[in-house]
Amino acid sequence: MSDFVYLVMIGSADDNQIVTIHKLYENALATWHAVRIGMIWKHEAILELKDNSSYEVQHCEEEIKRLLCEDPEKIDFEWMPTPYIFKMGLKE
Repeated sequence: MSDFVYLVMIGSADDNQIVTIHKLYENALATWHAVRIGMIWKHEAILELKDNSSYEVQHCEEEIKRLLCEDPEKIDFEWMPTPYIFKMGLKE
């Protein structure tokens, strides 16, 4: 049995939310990618509805650019909501 679990989380400057918990890193990574892609789709949908000059458009474009990073170790974790993987040790 593994001595660790992997939490897929969405975090920002003022909040952290657990999405799922996995025994295997590979499963956590697959979930992390799914969460990241879902966040990209959400921002793309917002862009389709907004005026190109709005602040929200600029914000969504920056979020999409940041979320295109496919490595959870290298994604830019700013004040904006960001998916990440947290390795947590288990106690007996």
